Amino acid sequence: SPVTVPWPGAGAGEASIVMAPDMPDRQSKLERTGAWALFRLIDAGSSIESGNALKVSFVVFGREVSYQFTSSSLDNPLSMPALRQFKCPNGL
Repeated sequence: SPVTVPWPGAGAGEASIVMAPDMPDRQSKLERTGAWALFRLIDAGSSIESGNALKVSFVVFGREVSYQFTSSSLDNPLSMPALRQFKCPNGL
């Protein structure tokens, strides 16, 4: 069911997907850290963009899950080239 997510949130610097229940001999957490953790986590999945929605599917140690990120604006910030392709210069 839909949930409003403030971004960046209290856990800025960490984004994860935790599968439940735990399965013996399998990890159940896919995690990325750093200032761009949410983008790194999205990069770990397969994305399909449709209008202001971004559907991302993940395979977490043999188990599949999909999330749909829908923005209230016309352009979804999670797929905007200005953010997705941003790189700091090598030097000044």
